[in-house]
Formats: sequence, C-alpha cells, structure tokens
Amino acid sequence: QIRAVFVGTQDLQPMVQVNAALRATAYRSAGTMTAVSVNHPFGLSSDAIEVLVKVDAWIAAEHAITPQIITAAGTESADAVETIIDFDDDTKRTFRCVFDLAATVTAARVKIAITASNVKQPPFIEDLSIHAL
Repeated sequence: QIRAVFVGTQDLQPMVQVNAALRATAYRSAGTMTAVSVNHPFGLSSDAIEVLVKVDAWIAAEHAITPQIITAAGTESADAVETIIDFDDDTKRTFRCVFDLAATVTAARVKIAITASNVKQPPFIEDLSIHAL
C-alpha cells in the first residue's frame, strides 16, 4: 500500500496532476549500502590512516558498519573502530577507524558498508574524512 500525504493550507496546497503521461516510481531502501569514495592523494607517504565516518539515524541494535580502505596494494579492513556517540543527538555516531598498513601509501579510497535489519529506518552517512597519520 502506498499513501501520499500533502501538507499545506487552504490557500496553498501541493498537487499531483493525473493524465495519460503520468509515471510514478516507488521504492524502498535495501538492507545494505556500500559507498566508495574517490581516490584521495595525501601529499606524503604513510603507513597509518584514520577515517572518521559521521552517521545519522543510527540504531545500534539494527545497524552494523564495516569500514575499509582501498589502496594500490588492495582492500584493507580497519584494525580498530571506536564508536563516539553525539552528546546532543543519540542517533548520531562518529566511527573513528584506524588502519595500520603493511606498506606505505600516498593515496587511498574509503569503502563503507552498512547493513540495516530494518529497511524502514536506514542510517545515512552525514560526513566522512580520511587522514594520513
């Protein structure tokens, strides 16, 4: 079942015009999400990388995150992930991910995979940063 709710006043109200050319698309979010960033050059060589991922609408019992980085040598999983809860909004989290690499790199891409057991309330990435240490 699909329901549309229009919010307005008696003077100004949104509308949908139904005619022969009408096309509608409805979808629901999947339970998995993967985001891959562009390649970020560091300007120096490093064997340690920190990634900060800020996520909103986070429900700890329903969501899981898997941070990775992609370098010329391949894909690496985080060696440590620290979860920081926002003091003003407990549905926001910052995940501090530390990567200790076997070799030095000068650039990397970030790959974040998030799973949600409840597709009605998916989280979303608000901000992401990558730092060579």
